[in-house]
Amino acid sequence: MNVQGISFWTSQHPFIDLHREGSDWVYFFTNQGWNSAYAFRDQVKFDANDYPTYIPPGMSVGTLMARDLFTHYDPGNYTILYDGDGILHFGMFDVTKITYGIGKCVIQVLPSTNFNNGILVTIERTNPNNYIRNIRVIRPGFEDTWWAQKFSPLLL
Repeated sequence: MNVQGISFWTSQHPFIDLHREGSDWVYFFTNQGWNSAYAFRDQVKFDANDYPTYIPPGMSVGTLMARDLFTHYDPGNYTILYDGDGILHFGMFDVTKITYGIGKCVIQVLPSTNFNNGILVTIERTNPNNYIRNIRVIRPGFEDTWWAQKFSPLLL
């Protein structure tokens, strides 16, 4: 069927939940560059599902989605759902507006060919007693059906 592997740079988007296609965690120091805290990654503690249960002060972790696709992914409002307590941040040039909530955020995305394109979801802070987990980045148009429909209609 010539289906590509699952990755943050694939243009096929087999899932309704774009987070399933996200990159490995990238480690940041506050106000410093890309993967600036990589050498300190062993200080971040993870659960069995690869969600950080503890992030040291001054660090954050993020995952990248829809990177370098040159507008080959859906524009519109992405609904981000998560369990737990903490602070999420959304970045990259394609994220044009953010509406924050508890357990739910909405980001407006306009795909571009800009150098810093794509979507970056970063956990800025997490409560070790109720850490952020089960992140879902729901593609536009599937806010009401994502739990029943795992795969993209184009894939099916």
